[in-house]
Amino acid sequence: MFDFVRCNYKLDDRVGPQDVFQTKDLDCCMDTYWIDPAGHIWRTDESNTYDIVEESAEDVLKSREKREWLPPFRPVPNGQHGRVAPCPLTRTIRVYPADWRSKVKDKLYHSDWPEYEITFRDGKIILVQTLQ
Repeated sequence: MFDFVRCNYKLDDRVGPQDVFQTKDLDCCMDTYWIDPAGHIWRTDESNTYDIVEESAEDVLKSREKREWLPPFRPVPNGQHGRVAPCPLTRTIRVYPADWRSKVKDKLYHSDWPEYEITFRDGKIILVQTLQ
């Protein structure tokens, strides 16, 4: 498994602010982290922000008739807000985009997948290295 890193810090010209990255160098529990524009890393906690609602039997039957798959339950936002806490990280992590497509000759394909090593000291970026 991996963790998500939402990044508002400009890493290079290929990726824009607000891109989503993945990493296996943190807790690997599918947690979400956020790097703000100043380069500080934060851990987000979205627990208890959704309720699980059961789909009606009628909707499930209709989806099966159409040969579509509808899970019997769905998450619904409940209006609660998550928490954001500073993450006093002091180490280097490797991140890569969660979804990356290059466009060549009007075709989308996965290539030139950028990877970055981001070094933090006390939760603040001190170095970004482009690996690809």
